[in-house]
Amino acid sequence: MRPDYIDDVFRVSGKSSGRLMGDARASLVIATDAELSGGALQSLVGSSAIGLDLPPLYAVSVGYPLDAHPSFAVRRNRDLTPSPWPAIEPLMHAMTGTPVQFATGGADAYFAFLDEELKPALAEAFPVDPDDATLTGQSFG
Repeated sequence: MRPDYIDDVFRVSGKSSGRLMGDARASLVIATDAELSGGALQSLVGSSAIGLDLPPLYAVSVGYPLDAHPSFAVRRNRDLTPSPWPAIEPLMHAMTGTPVQFATGGADAYFAFLDEELKPALAEAFPVDPDDATLTGQSFG
């Protein structure tokens, strides 16, 4: 998915639990940092759905293409920091082995993408209620 708010490509994957009755819509859980937490979220949903312990929901993780260059570590610093962090920007090449630098402080654009593009797109493609959504992540996420 290439969002309007950020000139980049995102990898979105998900898993559903529970059964919907009639025209009901499921809750939505969105996890940032798919590379760090997406697998855990999908595993939790899958194992909890076995015992029917969860209400109907869709768990979606948002990350970056697996072959992205520079890696997700650089992109997440851009997308998950609420304000510019000038001290870290020059260190990115040393931390990631790439000369590419992304500005930090892009959380407003990232969250606009999640709220104004991703949630409506998911609601159009799947029986989810975009107003019944939870955002989760770890560390910056």
